[in-house]
Amino acid sequence: MDKRAYLVPHDFTSVGDAAAKKAVRFALQSNASVHFLHIVKSASDKPTATKKLEEIINGFKTTNAPNIEFHIHVEAGNIFTDIAKVADAIHASLIIMGTHGAKGMQKVFGSFAIKVITSAHAPFVIVQEKTKTVETIKKIVFPINLNSETLQVSKIAGVLATDFKSEVHVVAPKEKMLDLSQKLIIYSQLVKKELAKINVPVHVEFLDKTKAYHTEILKYAKKINAELIALTYHSDRMMPQFDPFTQSIITNEDQIPVLVINGKDAGNYFY
Repeated sequence: MDKRAYLVPHDFTSVGDAAAKKAVRFALQSNASVHFLHIVKSASDKPTATKKLEEIINGFKTTNAPNIEFHIHVEAGNIFTDIAKVADAIHASLIIMGTHGAKGMQKVFGSFAIKVITSAHAPFVIVQEKTKTVETIKKIVFPINLNSETLQVSKIAGVLATDFKSEVHVVAPKEKMLDLSQKLIIYSQLVKKELAKINVPVHVEFLDKTKAYHTEILKYAKKINAELIALTYHSDRMMPQFDPFTQSIITNEDQIPVLVINGKDAGNYFY
């Protein structure tokens, strides 16, 4: 297996620290290298940022991650172009990024995390400031729908489940219309069959969607103590930061990390 490369955009806040801790934990499980990225306004700010990243890395090396291969990237630019540029350059398997959540005016204008997610090809894991640090990922909740990319995306979730030795809980909405219900049953069984090929344990659950479907997904994830939610992103919106479903999942109150896989780019991932 080729070595994974995980990219961590770090803004020198506690949220960035949470993303760094999660990336290191993932790297310990999957034998990946960790690349830290900081975006500065001008080239003159690079030396200071580099020193700060070196201090962060030294902190991990002297504690629980002495054998992880770390790299530093400092770019002058903005998060909407340079995260994607660096991710492509290092063939990132994952981008682990913190979000400050949907607070204040962001409840109206949407989380910038979604806009960043759509700027890059690699899957994102979004964490929040108080996301729990866990030793392993035992359970992944994977909501599916009738999009054609679902099966392709399930392979990415399956590879992660293999890396982390996790079980996958496939969830789908209960549909009243018979044809939609039957299609979702077929899709869920196809996903289960694909994951079984790589020896990933799978559970299938159909959730009520008469209220807020995202709430039911989060309630289920909390009930089974899931450590990760794998969310397929399909939006073609001109302004994706206005997507309320995705925003509600990635800024969930229980601060469960969320893997966001862009269905349009599923075939381009470095797995």
